[in-house]
Amino acid sequence: MKDSYSHLLELTVLLSDCEFHDGDTLGEQIGVTRAAIWKMTQKLIDYGVPITSVKGKGYVLDTPLILLDQHKILALLGKTNSKKIDLTVLESVNSTTTYLRQHFSTKQQSICLAECQTAGIGRLGRTWSSPFGLNLYFSCRHHFHCDIADLSGLSLATSLAVLKTLEQFGLDTQVKWPNDIYCGDKKIAGNLIELIAESNGSCHAIISAGINVNMLNNTDKIAHPWTSMRQQSNQLYDRNEIAAELILQINNTLDQFNSAGLAYFKETYQQYDYLYQRPVIIQQYQSTLEGNAVGIDDAGRLLLETATGVITPISAGDASIKK
Repeated sequence: MKDSYSHLLELTVLLSDCEFHDGDTLGEQIGVTRAAIWKMTQKLIDYGVPITSVKGKGYVLDTPLILLDQHKILALLGKTNSKKIDLTVLESVNSTTTYLRQHFSTKQQSICLAECQTAGIGRLGRTWSSPFGLNLYFSCRHHFHCDIADLSGLSLATSLAVLKTLEQFGLDTQVKWPNDIYCGDKKIAGNLIELIAESNGSCHAIISAGINVNMLNNTDKIAHPWTSMRQQSNQLYDRNEIAAELILQINNTLDQFNSAGLAYFKETYQQYDYLYQRPVIIQQYQSTLEGNAVGIDDAGRLLLETATGVITPISAGDASIKK
């Protein structure tokens, strides 16, 4: 029996030609009543999806909407890769990170994607803006056979995985310490690592990423300058293709990190380092530091060269370019 999201997915496929479809015909094609079609269109409208309803003509989407499709993502990954993961696609969730704290497979890597998040989590507990059906909200739970201390710098490596994903779709991006992806001087993506220790000396990491894909405007008024893939290229993206590529890039990165740690990525990181050799301001909890960013160390700390020539490793803080 199909769930409500499956019906919603079928409806958006039919409506994405941006032509009018009457409720009776839509109901027959999906196998539900006309009333159910009305309820689904109202749900989409409540999510902020621009749907027009005209009496005697039916419903029409103002712009195409391609929802996440578990079967399509697995097909894009291929049989070998798809067998290794337990993939969940949700219509709505508080956050994909929170979901994987409680819902995960003990035999496969657990991955969660959602169309929207009601309480998306950013760094330092900030809210991550998560409009429905426009961006990519991703988390995976990965088991490491090592101590948590061995995972320093993991967020920098996974930042490169997000960057490489965007490169595959033609975007020119950079990594900004500690966990942002920039396109030009605007944020296009970010990632977050949550570590969970186990008593046997191993640990789990919940690796989460948010990518601005088809978002053109935002009513939540994001505080920092932002952009999206669609803004950069003026084209609509199928987020299923981006999700599949991100899964491949994340898992390739995790394999390399398991083998060689952050050292494997340091040269590549410097190549894409948005802050490198630029004057920066580091805002910490009770202090502000200034200097030139001169790279990262083996633990993933930002190296800050002060006016006196002293190089100080910074383990936490908000970095911004000094104007």
